[in-house]
Amino acid sequence: MSLPFTYFLSKRTTKSEIADIPHINSNNVHGEPWTGYEDGGDKGEFECENCTFYERETSSCGQSDMILHSKQPKVAGSERIVVSPEGCCEYVDRKGIVDKDKE
Repeated sequence: MSLPFTYFLSKRTTKSEIADIPHINSNNVHGEPWTGYEDGGDKGEFECENCTFYERETSSCGQSDMILHSKQPKVAGSERIVVSPEGCCEYVDRKGIVDKDKE
């Protein structure tokens, strides 16, 4: 049985109830904190170059959370974040482009 988190805050929790709480293994979290941005690798259709937020001319991302949280450098004179065409983040919004390497 899964209980809402507020339930655990309202009373003392038993060991069996604690077992129901999901635990995140921080060793399995990859990429930049907050955005999950990773540079390079084989992400296929999930690469930045296949994302609606990606701008090819400046190799940059205009997604609002990336702009707010990313530690990647910004494009000079712009709010956009410099990203690799082969990069990937948590906010990828695919355009439906097929990975040319896999054709």
